[in-house]
Amino acid sequence: MTDNNINHLCPELLTIYREWLMRCTAAGLAVKAIVTWRSSVDQDAAKAKGLSNAAAGESPHNCCDEEGTPASKAFDFAVFDANGDYVTNGADDRYTQAAEIGKDLGLVWGGDFRKFKDFDHLELANWKESARCSALQK
Repeated sequence: MTDNNINHLCPELLTIYREWLMRCTAAGLAVKAIVTWRSSVDQDAAKAKGLSNAAAGESPHNCCDEEGTPASKAFDFAVFDANGDYVTNGADDRYTQAAEIGKDLGLVWGGDFRKFKDFDHLELANWKESARCSALQK
């Protein structure tokens, strides 16, 4: 299952997400999370479709807490234009603007990845080493 439930972000990222959303809105950007947590099946499907470079268990979207509850350390976001239409071009300047806000909050932007540019992706830095949400759903 893939979802966009912000309550499926780990606590640290949920706090940052709320601040990111507030700052984006203040900057005139219409944005929202469109993917928070992904199951292993959906992660492998995303990789097969070329939507992700990570297989199941290798993605910050697959993180769970100690009880197995979704606790993603990443989210994918969408930008919307003035008419409320989804802007699908990740190279659009509004994605970069939203990403810069995320980076100012300490997040890592997928648009900066070397091999796989993921313009709508923000994640916690060093998510693999984080003590919180340490379990990966495999």
